[in-house]
Amino acid sequence: MRYLPRYSTINKLGLSLVLCAFTIAIFPPANLQAIEFNDVATTYRIVKLAEKGKKYLDKMDGKNLIEVMWELKKEIEAYSNQKFDIDNCLTEVFKEVRKTGHKVSSKHEKELRKMFKKKKVRFDHRAEYRAMCFETGIKFDTEVEFQLFQAKHGHDKEDEKIEIKVPFKMVVGVTGALCGLFLYVVPVPGTGYLAAFLLTTGVNCCMDAVIEAVEEQDKNKK
Repeated sequence: MRYLPRYSTINKLGLSLVLCAFTIAIFPPANLQAIEFNDVATTYRIVKLAEKGKKYLDKMDGKNLIEVMWELKKEIEAYSNQKFDIDNCLTEVFKEVRKTGHKVSSKHEKELRKMFKKKKVRFDHRAEYRAMCFETGIKFDTEVEFQLFQAKHGHDKEDEKIEIKVPFKMVVGVTGALCGLFLYVVPVPGTGYLAAFLLTTGVNCCMDAVIEAVEEQDKNKK
């Protein structure tokens, strides 16, 4: 089902101003480097990932969207030679939600940070194993990768089932907004409209989830 935001926040977000603010907040000024857009293959992969992100956000497909988000983060980091701190990025997304006049509760914010931290550990291990397979010519094996992850981190299969204590729509919205944020901080040619869609729709989606959570809480009090 196509997601239709309850409110339009294009003007509230002030997208013409976010690039500078996001960049300064996420990358220390001393670490900023000039980015030369000469890697055609990487540019193509980033554009395709951004398009997938738009499709999955539009369909509210959280499972595939979060996978795209991590892949997009990895590609943009390699492309720009910069590293995103996911915790700082989440802080910026929550700030954008507050600009709409609504606020993610401290309980939900804490759970979201915890969830993304766990997901990062899992994704990083999978990416490292995939890179090792590519370099050595070994076929990627999901079960072997999981066994190695289990041995390294002491997790069992239940640990992969991260308990989501926040509304599904909020998780999807934050994930989509992160995709847009990455593209605003490192503006890759051909992704401007995708960055705008992902960020604004993600923030709208998260805002709606906040409103619905408050309405549900008020309803339960009656």
